Amino acid sequence: LWEHLRAPAVEAGLRACWSTPVRASDGRMLGTVALYFRQPRSPLGRDFELMARLAALAAIAIERKRSEEALRHSEAQYRSLFENVIEGVYRSTVRRRFEAVNPALAQMLMRGPVVPIELAVSDMATLFTDSNERDHAILTLHRDGVIREAECLLRRRDGTQVTVLINARVIRGDDSEITGYEGTITDITVRKRAELQLYEEKEKAQV
Repeated sequence: LWEHLRAPAVEAGLRACWSTPVRASDGRMLGTVALYFRQPRSPLGRDFELMARLAALAAIAIERKRSEEALRHSEAQYRSLFENVIEGVYRSTVRRRFEAVNPALAQMLMRGPVVPIELAVSDMATLFTDSNERDHAILTLHRDGVIREAECLLRRRDGTQVTVLINARVIRGDDSEITGYEGTITDITVRKRAELQLYEEKEKAQV
């Protein structure tokens, strides 16, 4: 594997090379580091010490680089999912103020002038048209830590209403205290209209 480096090494006046493996913390082979000499000779004790230190530093640098790349890849995948999923996705504070909202939710609720939903909605509770639905959802979330398929009626920025299904869970800190909420909101307005129309047609048919 090192044969192709012979010619450039000779041209540079190098006459000997000692190579040692670079291993990850779990023992996997990451690569090698090499120490070149200008005279033909075997490595001395200090050469071994130098190579060991270089190999250790190289292993740390390679593992850190790979971890950073893996993290960036993971973040990119999360960001793509967050931005492109058709359901509304959000994260909010304990005061129910939006911290993060994906484009689908912004489009669902912020019809009209383009305003960041995080700035326009100071309290998620104001989105509910029925205060009883709001109170029940909040009570269930705090009691059970999660709400599933809760059907609610929300008010858009332009005043129109949208029927949604809310799935959410509480976010807890290291002390188990609630630090926020996160979840999804699905627009089922069209489906509800279709169900109502079907019900009315059945009622007419029975009459």
